[in-house]
Amino acid sequence: MRLVFAFVLNLVVLAGLAGWLRAEYRRAPPALRRWLVLTLAVRLAVGGLPHGPDSRFMSYWGLALTAQFWARPSAAWALWQGHEIRAGAAVLQAYAWSNTLFTIKLLGLLNLVSLGNQWLSSCYFSLGCFVGCWVLVRTLARLFPAAPAGVGAVA
Repeated sequence: MRLVFAFVLNLVVLAGLAGWLRAEYRRAPPALRRWLVLTLAVRLAVGGLPHGPDSRFMSYWGLALTAQFWARPSAAWALWQGHEIRAGAAVLQAYAWSNTLFTIKLLGLLNLVSLGNQWLSSCYFSLGCFVGCWVLVRTLARLFPAAPAGVGAVA
């Protein structure tokens, strides 16, 4: 069941990404178009680098959150809305609006797609970051047409 669920989610994510990339390439002005694939490749390469302690901490708790989901899928809504995660005897309680907790929940959702594979979760997380940064660059280029093309890198 998990494998089929992850396979379908991966197909949806990859189809969505392919459609988004195609549309963005067509919409992007020529000055930005050449950077789309290059910056995506760089972002994925950076996402594949070894992780630091913060990343390992969040990955550990993201896996714990995913394990709780698979143990009781019927309680998914309460699990994803809560601010307490259990991993064996350890309990992580965080402020409800904590950025760390938000990132852990994102990683928990990505673990559903990747079946807990940290490298694949990292790639998907990097893709999400890239999409957000690219939208920022396109918006800045639209709002400030006289600004240089690299202004998004500074923002």
